[in-house]
Amino acid sequence: MPLNQLIKAVIIDIDGCLTSKTFGQPLDLESLRQIQEISQQYKVNPAVPMLILNTGRDANHTELMAKILDSFHYFIIEMGAAIVSVHGAELVHHLHKSITRVGLDQFDQFQSNFLETFPQYQKYLQYGKRYMASFLFENDDRAKEICAADLRRFIQQNNFQFHVDQGHNFINIIFPDINKGSGLELLFEIDKEFNHDNVAGIGDSPGDWDFLKNCAFSACPANAADGLKKKCDYVAINQEAKGTLEILRYILKRNVYFIEKQSRSRKKPTCQVKAIISDINGTIDSAIYGNALNLEGIAKIRDLIERSAKDPAIPRIFMNTGWDLSYTILYAQLLNNMQYHVIERGAAIVSIDGPFVNVKTDSKITPKMVSGITLLQANFMAKYPHYYRFLQFGKKYMLSFQFEIGSIDKEECLASLKDFLSENKLKYEIDDGPNYINVGVPGIDKGTGADLLLKTQPDLRYDSIVGVGDSDGDWAYIKKCGYKACPSNASKFLKEHCDYVASKAETDGFIEILQQIIQWNLECHYTKDSE
Repeated sequence: MPLNQLIKAVIIDIDGCLTSKTFGQPLDLESLRQIQEISQQYKVNPAVPMLILNTGRDANHTELMAKILDSFHYFIIEMGAAIVSVHGAELVHHLHKSITRVGLDQFDQFQSNFLETFPQYQKYLQYGKRYMASFLFENDDRAKEICAADLRRFIQQNNFQFHVDQGHNFINIIFPDINKGSGLELLFEIDKEFNHDNVAGIGDSPGDWDFLKNCAFSACPANAADGLKKKCDYVAINQEAKGTLEILRYILKRNVYFIEKQSRSRKKPTCQVKAIISDINGTIDSAIYGNALNLEGIAKIRDLIERSAKDPAIPRIFMNTGWDLSYTILYAQLLNNMQYHVIERGAAIVSIDGPFVNVKTDSKITPKMVSGITLLQANFMAKYPHYYRFLQFGKKYMLSFQFEIGSIDKEECLASLKDFLSENKLKYEIDDGPNYINVGVPGIDKGTGADLLLKTQPDLRYDSIVGVGDSDGDWAYIKKCGYKACPSNASKFLKEHCDYVASKAETDGFIEILQQIIQWNLECHYTKDSE
């Protein structure tokens, strides 16, 4: 497999890869626990791929396996008939185009009539499936061959357009043009982040080749069919879940190598870095709501800011935050950094001039828009008063809610906001983050806030600025900057796209970035002197 892309997702069969191929055997809890530990690093470690199940099993069985692995993102079910995507507490089924309402009615009729005609096969039927029918037998059970013949004959006599897929101990009745490979293609349609070049696949049976052949890297555990072993790029020494764990560690090791290779080739900033535009929470401050400030770290940053007035190697620091005016002013006092800062996700910039606070808003922030936000908050909260405890008061140009990470309340609030805006035909934009929801004026974000900031600083251009942040929303301004950096706690997206990822998190990570920039500026100065 060429080292030209990260493996961003691993598509994994269940039976024979995560569980025993023999029905009813106990799970390998230790191997599954270690796979879960890998999966839990997906959102923070760019080397860890998303784990996506691709199985013939029904949605409920697959949902439980996704919980076991902590891989609750997508899962492909019933031989590629549908993909289940997870949206908080809501599971959405995306059906293959071959599955229609008429087709499902015919399928229900086929299944009911077949079992009425052949009631002896009732005991072999796997219940719970919606888009296919499966019959499971003991290995070498003669009843399987007889059942398969009866199924083919019944389908032909009744002109049903269903396909009989027969394995070593099962029979599947599936819709035309559907297999695990079509399920993979459906995933690519739903999420454009994934494609043939950045996914790996793990399977164990001949039918798994339908999706494995379309992956950048194919692998199987030691218990896989001999024919599949000959086709795969990697065959594990170990069987089943232990073999899958071995394969995942190999992919992880390969991704780490790829990232390190990228890191070695990363550029340094163009000389000279004159300024930093940085988010507050998750960079200068903690990302976790309510954590105590790292005052020792804040003191180091403040010292460097105060020295920057006389030392050209130390860049100026501008804050770009979603917080309101009073919060940002207090932070500016904390850092003794009274110059311009962006507030409320780009809606305005503020500066402190002695006893006065200057505020300059984006041109899109009109008096009508401001009164509209106020009215939106009042009317929404009147209809949904139970969201009051999540509301962030004090903001003038946007509506914000703060939640615990993973809170089901957040998903319910998001759905309520979307419904409210739609019902009232209100044209505001929703920014949905990991633990917050913001509603603001269309066309305004931290990127437009940075543009507004630079208009107040005629000596600065983006190519002399380093953008620092920790969340995907920060990319709106970071991407404009000549150099891009983030602390180690940043989102996976930022870690993949930034030029420099600090080895430390939050405040300490920001200090590391700042010190690195000072070092680069000094190197640039000495280089110029030598010339």
